[in-house]
Amino acid sequence: MSVDGRVILEKIWNPHACFVNSKLANIHTSPFKNIFLQIYSNGSIWHNYRIKLTGPCSNTLRTFPIDQQRCMLFYESFTHNHEQVEMEWIDTVPPITILKGNITLPDYVLVDFSASSELRLYPPGVFNELIATFTFQRLYGFYILQVYVPAYISVFISWVSFYLGAEQIPS
Repeated sequence: MSVDGRVILEKIWNPHACFVNSKLANIHTSPFKNIFLQIYSNGSIWHNYRIKLTGPCSNTLRTFPIDQQRCMLFYESFTHNHEQVEMEWIDTVPPITILKGNITLPDYVLVDFSASSELRLYPPGVFNELIATFTFQRLYGFYILQVYVPAYISVFISWVSFYLGAEQIPS
């Protein structure tokens, strides 16, 4: 059976879940919106979006360049509180699956990821919140070779004049 996705999506109840701390989120549209909808014979529904998300990371530069960054994404229902929608991670261990095995970033490597949940109190009520935490380790080889080594060499060369006698320095 074939149906128009736009028509049926408007008629299915939606918990209005979103990443509440995202800076930017877009549904992929190549060549059409990447929305997957599957209705099972027992009445349950799998509704899946393919999105591109930009999330925040707190940069703690105390141990730069040998540091780690933790990036957290908070996912919750925007319009329904805990009494109306109870959100929880799927029962697989771990509940987050990295599909692309070798994720490479220019300056970081993904070293850990975890999932947790908590109840968050807002003025309209208590909301379920799913938290995905990603930990990245900075690749510091570039900084050692391009910043620290030249700086140490410059300092060493500047100290050479202290070891030379006064008669060896031309006036």
